[in-house]
Amino acid sequence: MLTTILKSSKAEDTTIAIVETYAKLKELSRVIVEVPQHEDNHQIQKVLLHCGGQLVEEN
Repeated sequence: MLTTILKSSKAEDTTIAIVETYAKLKELSRVIVEVPQHEDNHQIQKVLLHCGGQLVEEN
């Protein structure tokens, strides 16, 4: 990605951050889709929402 164009450690760090952020976004998206599927089980919803919150909190 970025490191193929710009050969620097900053570009490398930025590329890694982009990939990590994308992975977290995909996981958050999965959690958001799954929450309504467990309307009858509030414990599972609570766990999923907690996981989603942790994804958002991480730096």
